[in-house]
Amino acid sequence: MAFDPCILQETNADNRRDTLSAHVIVAPFTFGGHIIPAIRLAEALASSKHYLHITFVLPQHLTPSDDHAHASAPFDQLLQSLQQNHPNVRLLGLPEESNGVITSVRHAFTHPESMQQPLEKLIGEIIAKARPESPKVPVCIISDMLMSWTQDVANKYGIPRYVIYPGLAVSMAWVLYLPILQAHRGLPLKSAKEFDTEEDFITVPGLPPSHRREWNTLLLDTFPRSAQEVYVKNCLRTHEASGILVDTFEELESAAISALETATINPKKVPIYAVGPLLEATHSDQPDLRPADANCLRWLDNQPPSSVVYVCFGSAYDPTETQIQELALGLQHSDQLFLWVLRPGPGRTTGTDLSSFLPEEFLSRTHKQGLVLFDWAPQHLILSHPSIGAFFSHCGYNSMLETITMGLPVIGFPQFADHHLNCKLLVEELGMGVEACRRESDGLLERREVERTVRLAMVKSEQRMSMRRKAKEWRDMALKAVTRMKAEVTEKNRESSKRSLESFIEDMLHTI
Repeated sequence: MAFDPCILQETNADNRRDTLSAHVIVAPFTFGGHIIPAIRLAEALASSKHYLHITFVLPQHLTPSDDHAHASAPFDQLLQSLQQNHPNVRLLGLPEESNGVITSVRHAFTHPESMQQPLEKLIGEIIAKARPESPKVPVCIISDMLMSWTQDVANKYGIPRYVIYPGLAVSMAWVLYLPILQAHRGLPLKSAKEFDTEEDFITVPGLPPSHRREWNTLLLDTFPRSAQEVYVKNCLRTHEASGILVDTFEELESAAISALETATINPKKVPIYAVGPLLEATHSDQPDLRPADANCLRWLDNQPPSSVVYVCFGSAYDPTETQIQELALGLQHSDQLFLWVLRPGPGRTTGTDLSSFLPEEFLSRTHKQGLVLFDWAPQHLILSHPSIGAFFSHCGYNSMLETITMGLPVIGFPQFADHHLNCKLLVEELGMGVEACRRESDGLLERREVERTVRLAMVKSEQRMSMRRKAKEWRDMALKAVTRMKAEVTEKNRESSKRSLESFIEDMLHTI
């Protein structure tokens, strides 16, 4: 999709341009786990009673093609649906360097910066093309925490920048606390294992002590230093934002949300809005499914209710051959039905065939027991299918929220970043799952542990019933939060809904 700011001047199908309240630029970080919640936020904003014009910007290589059957990423169809169902939304691919090829971990963090000049040009065009006979349409930027360079763009034009954070409020508390942590403890944090000494715990004000095994791995000495420096810079600049939108809700994290507003963590009193859970909207005219996706759902249609464990560890997981074999044999020996998404992570060449890593004749031995997909899968549709009984997950934040809102027990296999903290919340605090424990010596998840945890989540027992009951309770609370989030803000309920999406929109319109 070519860069053409003039596309923004097209008349929308419902011809409501005269009622525009604001023009909002949404700029997500360019990983799937960050793009998906940004899409859902854009959809929620576009559906607001305030007629907001939304421009959703991505690098050109990530803008979807018109061929639904060859969608290249799990968010392609979400983007297509966003634009098709909301005439006040435009997708725009901005020029970038190196054709989107990520060459290192540090490059993954810095690559989006190549969009800075095109984004500056875009906003300049929007402001310049505002009609002189009417009030200038105001502009603000909503960008991912990892896109701190957009703060410079916002400063250049004197417009507000709001941060969207696709994670727990407790994780955001760590982000805001980082200046103090850096000054008093230093970075990187040491990953060496001690014996529960004082050095093994960090206490963020207002939150329980956090053990070393729960710390964000992007802050540890095992993470590439150059990439860590970029990550920390992004975190520190969050304090400059006009507001922070966190994809969580009060019932889930009331203490953490309150902690975010304390002077110690948030000395500049940046407004905090708990706008979650941001869920995928359902439309009757969603894009057609790819044939592979339709086949997958047909397979689920033929399975008994709550009988299948869905196995998927996110787009950034890059399993070794040994780990793939252990997972495969553990699933087979569990004697439970499974749907396993097994695709190469970013460390492998696109199109790498992981089927050769499976145990010999595994697919033929398990053809009645399971289905293995070697490409993207429609996760939202899979998790909402009545045949799914549990989710074997890396506990990435999107997957975590989908687990909660679908009311499914989880088997946690956390990988990096904030996954361990997410897993702890699901398993220990919410009581709706079990963590699969790795081998201490090398981090391998052995087949016996896979078998044990899958059976624990799927085979009828008192513990399984407890997990399912807790999962349903949290699902109900999450859905109530969605209803409240969309409620109209009045003087009577402003205090109780001060962190809602509608309250954010009201505050944003007053700010700009």
